[in-house]
Amino acid sequence: MGRASIHLTSAVVLLAVTVLPPSSWAAEPPPLPNMSPDAHLGVASCASATCHGATSPVPGGVVLQNEYVTWQTRDPHSRAYATLLSEESQRIARNLGLPDAHTADVCLDCHADNVSSERRGPRFQLEDGGWSWCEYGKSDPWMTAYVCYGLIQARDAGFPVNKDILDRGISRLAEMTRRPKLDADTRAYGYYVLALAEGGERGAGGAGVAPGRGRLGPLPL
Repeated sequence: MGRASIHLTSAVVLLAVTVLPPSSWAAEPPPLPNMSPDAHLGVASCASATCHGATSPVPGGVVLQNEYVTWQTRDPHSRAYATLLSEESQRIARNLGLPDAHTADVCLDCHADNVSSERRGPRFQLEDGGWSWCEYGKSDPWMTAYVCYGLIQARDAGFPVNKDILDRGISRLAEMTRRPKLDADTRAYGYYVLALAEGGERGAGGAGVAPGRGRLGPLPL
């Protein structure tokens, strides 16, 4: 192709980009998963052997169907949340002025499926009834209070909420708020949520919160 042809081609492309209306350009990209309004069911919803949890590749299919097992056993990303509990992550958090790496949204947006409580599917609830910052972690008192609060708000607004899921969460939250070493902010938030829950331990926080009132942060709730 000669130099004149190259210049002509470039001019045509430039003219097309200039005169074509924005409506003819590429469509807006879809929202990121944590920005989507859809409910998040968690990776455990993909762990069935007939889905992506086969222990070895399934022959003859269009996908291997062992992606979940591969991710869990070989992919370091499956341990992304656990990384936030390391001393190095805590040091980084302190340098950034954050209270904890494993509770800061700026960290969780990359290291966990950090979506709002009302968009967390039931599989995020752990066997003990609590919730973690991700479905494969340990029950966290603040996250359990946060999810229970969201479920209570949804229930009171008239949306259908699974009573067993909420009851189990409230029961687990009541246990965790009694931990002697629980920080005052989380304890106060837990008792607040328990007071909102029908059948919750109304007033149970009186003795537990009072001694720690002087240690409450500016934004405990």
